[in-house]
Amino acid sequence: MNKFYTLLCGLLFCQAALFAQNTTISTNFTNNNGQQCVVFNVENTNSTARKLVGLASAHFAASATPANVTVWYKTSAISGAPGAISTANGWVVGGTATVATTTTSSTFFNNLCIDIPANSTYGICLSSSQTIAYQTLAAGTYTFSGGGCNLITGIGVGFGGVLTGPTFTLCGFFLEVLLSAILPPMMLG
Repeated sequence: MNKFYTLLCGLLFCQAALFAQNTTISTNFTNNNGQQCVVFNVENTNSTARKLVGLASAHFAASATPANVTVWYKTSAISGAPGAISTANGWVVGGTATVATTTTSSTFFNNLCIDIPANSTYGICLSSSQTIAYQTLAAGTYTFSGGGCNLITGIGVGFGGVLTGPTFTLCGFFLEVLLSAILPPMMLG
């Protein structure tokens, strides 16, 4: 009986280690422009859900004034100009924070709880009271991958502008996202 419990505990520990892995996906873009908000997709190609838990970015210009930032999400992919970023247009506020306004990458959020189901793509919008950094891109689609997830921007996906309707396109966002596997209920207790 004791061997059974040892084996069961070992299997549960291995399962927890398997499901509790974090993945950071970073872009390789530089900071050469800025807008109030930036839009991109996060795709989960895994057979299990992933949680968007963190996001880091930078501002186009430094300022002594802190920035109020908001991350929005939509439970469908961006596939053209997204229209107004608002609850009336299907967007949900995933988190808000006040951060230093710097031109180097810094953590904006480290406690998000945006669940992205298996085999799903969510549209994400990062907005700020200052200007979010991005790089103006050549035509194409840009995909950054890790842990079965993709951060996607480019034609029909990467937009910048104002919350009432970001229309500047081919924006490559200067950011990184942190995704975590979602532990099954038996592992949470």
